[in-house]
Amino acid sequence: MGAWYKVGDEVGWTNLGHVDYDAWAKSKSFRVGDTIQFVYNQGFFGVLRVTRKNYNACNATAPYSISLTGNDTFTLKYPGHYYFICGRIGHCEFGQKVHISVPANNSVPVLAPPPVLVPPPIDQSPPHHDNPSPAPVPSLTDWDKNSPGPAPEVVQPPSTSPSPSPSPHKKSGGSALVGSKVWLTSVVLLAFCACGIAF
Repeated sequence: MGAWYKVGDEVGWTNLGHVDYDAWAKSKSFRVGDTIQFVYNQGFFGVLRVTRKNYNACNATAPYSISLTGNDTFTLKYPGHYYFICGRIGHCEFGQKVHISVPANNSVPVLAPPPVLVPPPIDQSPPHHDNPSPAPVPSLTDWDKNSPGPAPEVVQPPSTSPSPSPSPHKKSGGSALVGSKVWLTSVVLLAFCACGIAF
């Protein structure tokens, strides 16, 4: 979808009036995709696309293309130089020729497609609790024995459950042992006494 240019504007493609077609072409900014139109009196003129050498020499032999309809169009598909002359004898020498230049950096810009908006992913992770579980307490077995330096001291966290208070009537292990020895001695003495009474 380039621009449309009529060669020579309202004058068209002719050898009458000595139109300066090169000056007309230099006043335009051609780019790839533009179309140029040659409008002329059919039967009196024609449009030949030729090489640069033949353009400068007004040589109509071996052209790239020949158009004779009186309303010819040509699309500028590539950057570069395009040379056109009229093939009638003497017309090119009288100035009926045009040089179209299309710069390589003046092509039609290609619009980038609009960005596609992607909604954020839905969070499907389980809900967070207010009281997270406490972190496990490390033990001495977790210590790498190959690591330099002494093993770190492991501090156990205080227990949250209250420990039962000792019963006032419960005797210590040492007191229970002394009581057992006294009771055994009393039994032995009573047995001897009973034997002495029997004898």
